[in-house]
Amino acid sequence: MAINTGEKPINIKNLVVEKPKETVRPFDAETEITKEDWEVIDGFINKFKHVNSTSASLLTDIKLLSPERFATYKLLEPDWTQVVGQVPTMKTSIATSYAALFDKVPEKLGLDDDFYKKLVEDVKARNEIFGVMQVARLVPERLNELATDERQDYNLKKLKFYRDSSDYRDWAWWGGMFRILYPRQNLGINNKDWEGMRKQLRGQMDRALEQKAKFEDDWSPAEFVSEAMHMKILAADEVKVDKDGIHLIFNPQTGSSEEAPPLPESKKY
Repeated sequence: MAINTGEKPINIKNLVVEKPKETVRPFDAETEITKEDWEVIDGFINKFKHVNSTSASLLTDIKLLSPERFATYKLLEPDWTQVVGQVPTMKTSIATSYAALFDKVPEKLGLDDDFYKKLVEDVKARNEIFGVMQVARLVPERLNELATDERQDYNLKKLKFYRDSSDYRDWAWWGGMFRILYPRQNLGINNKDWEGMRKQLRGQMDRALEQKAKFEDDWSPAEFVSEAMHMKILAADEVKVDKDGIHLIFNPQTGSSEEAPPLPESKKY
């Protein structure tokens, strides 16, 4: 005998499948850096036939910001004789740039174990975030030595100061370096922060164009590119550093598709 439970049968056609909520990246370099921006940057880069101390740092930032754009540049290797003869105090920044651009530190720079040891010890000697990118690119296996609680507390206070002062230029730069060293630390970035950084970013390009108009041969979009690069680091879902470089991992943006999402996109720089 059938038992009547009093419940009506469910018609599965009437069930509503809840679609995944759409997530939007807070900063997407591929869309927020315009065609006009790239024309300005390309115009500056194309003045150089060889990589040199002026273009190396800029190219290093572009490689992290937009590897696709970086791949379109066909600059030749630098004049190593000229590079080695440059001011010794520039050696670390030069080595960092070339390590990123050519995926290894050129032997012609003549860097030995003592150089790398001194680099790490110098950065460890102060709490500021300065030097973190250099250690990450040149001796990534020692990066964790810098990630002390004392340094973390100090730099979180610095970030609070920049945020409270609405200094989003330095906030973006400091925050990007902070994520390289403390990738799991939640900085609590909100919409106001992103809007502040965007405003500063646009200001950087405006200033570059003003300088270009006044001084045709004495201008650079480097500040714009650098800030955009640090904003991309802040926007990444995950940041990893290993012997192969800096990895920015972006989870796929979720739309209304019911298909299984692809694996996270991982890019190596």
